[in-house]
Amino acid sequence: MGTSGIFDKKTGIGQSNILLRSPLLVDAFSEEMKALESEPRNRRRERLSRFFGLTRLRPDEAGLLVAFSAGEILPYGHMQQMAKNELSPTMIRKAFRMMTGLSDKELIEKVSEGGRYSELLPREGDDNADYAQGIQLTMVKTWFEEVLNYLRAPEELIETIVKHLQPTTSRCLLRILEGDAPSALNVEGVLDALAATVGIEAEKVYDCYHLTNSLEDTAERAFRGRRALAQVHCRTGRPYRLTSPVLTESVEDAFGRCEGAAFAEVEVPGLRVEIHRRHASIQLFTRSMLDVSRAFPEICEALEKGLVGTDDVIAEGQIFVPGASPEECEREIQLRIDQRPTTRGDVLKPTTLMSVAMIDLTRQGREDLMGRPYSARRERLTHIFKPTERVQLVEGERVESVSAAEEFLKSAQEKGYSGIILRPATSYYAPGVAKNWYRVTSEDLRLDLCVIQATYTSTGTLSRVTLACQTDSGLAAIGDLSSTGADADQWALLQKSIEPLRMTPTEKTAVVPHVVVEVAPKSWRSSPRRPSGYSISAPVLCHVRLDKGPREVENRASLDARLGTDSED
Repeated sequence: MGTSGIFDKKTGIGQSNILLRSPLLVDAFSEEMKALESEPRNRRRERLSRFFGLTRLRPDEAGLLVAFSAGEILPYGHMQQMAKNELSPTMIRKAFRMMTGLSDKELIEKVSEGGRYSELLPREGDDNADYAQGIQLTMVKTWFEEVLNYLRAPEELIETIVKHLQPTTSRCLLRILEGDAPSALNVEGVLDALAATVGIEAEKVYDCYHLTNSLEDTAERAFRGRRALAQVHCRTGRPYRLTSPVLTESVEDAFGRCEGAAFAEVEVPGLRVEIHRRHASIQLFTRSMLDVSRAFPEICEALEKGLVGTDDVIAEGQIFVPGASPEECEREIQLRIDQRPTTRGDVLKPTTLMSVAMIDLTRQGREDLMGRPYSARRERLTHIFKPTERVQLVEGERVESVSAAEEFLKSAQEKGYSGIILRPATSYYAPGVAKNWYRVTSEDLRLDLCVIQATYTSTGTLSRVTLACQTDSGLAAIGDLSSTGADADQWALLQKSIEPLRMTPTEKTAVVPHVVVEVAPKSWRSSPRRPSGYSISAPVLCHVRLDKGPREVENRASLDARLGTDSED
């Protein structure tokens, strides 16, 4: 089934028969994504905005189209789960082996250097009559939901995509499974295009997305208008994007940004989580919206008994191991996340008990507290639980001057903490934005970056990985990481984490970009000709961040702020 005549190839503007060929048709969508990538980078958002503007669809249908454009067939956390488990590269290779009858070795020989199995598909122009017609994005989403709910085998889904859809369509969907958004834009680019389409300020669209973590929901509200965007609030069971502290050079710098009285709190090492309580149920979500409730049963039990006053609460806390060093704490937490039960009925029985330091409160009862001053939120936080060994309030105090903040930092360091967090007493909560929280630390510079390529020795040992940061056009390489100076357990965890994400079992292979690592670079420099804008050298692996996803890695703005243009150690 051809798709010519839908769009003017010179202008990208829809022709009169657009009403006969809805953009919701998966073949029409895939053809537009292919055309979009042929555009110069600086024109992709504009073209994508025009494409969204051509849709004479209901808001929910337009929302689905926008989500697909960023590779979000299912909610973000579910897509990560699918890529690592049910629809891993190993499973895709198994499906192709079953369909073609080729061996692993023969398949690998046919795969391009990038390691993507979509290259095995026929070239465009094959008008095989067996190709299904009229399939819409809603149906494709249903296929993926069936795999997620164990109603369909992953191999069956791959076979359906390859055998019954046009090659361009199959290639587009396989690229999504391989972690490569079809529009060649990151989420921010798609949101900017959405804002331009509906004529609403990008900031309002971003605010909605940070609260819902759903491109589909955000786009649906945007197409309904400003009022629908303004009506979204945080709610239990739906994690929002956690805010991040801004790294500052000194206490004086941090306090100056507070512009008045501030709360100084110790920086507790460990895992930042959102705590959602609905009736007697407790859920713990990480930055990447991963539900880790079953990894910390003792904390969930303590929160169930300790949180009082309401059954509808969203709070934030830092999970830590009492008395342990930051390194030991990180190791124990990541081991828990890695070993968390995935089968219904299984219960983790921890040998090391952990605690949680409560640091913020964003919802209580039916009230969204994000717009209230931090001083009021902290006061409420002290009233909703009774401190115990398992649940504590983060240590902190109100400071009125730089000298008082410096004294608090000195005291925190004497107690073994690496730094402190300063927050303006009057600040509101800004989800998904590095704002209103200011960090002062004695630690060396550390960056969160995503693994996009792995190199192995002939014996199958991981020797090197390529790291990337976020740019307007997606992930871009910024440097290589080896095992030199890395903790042996962390390096072993890194190899275990990327193993199911390898595109091919060759010595050098692309990796589905889902693994995030924290590294300490020895030096860095500005590289304007590189897409990332920077390059780092001799980074040392600090931790494998099982609590973060590729959307939480450094971007150009954060690198400019933390490294400084033309900086070099």
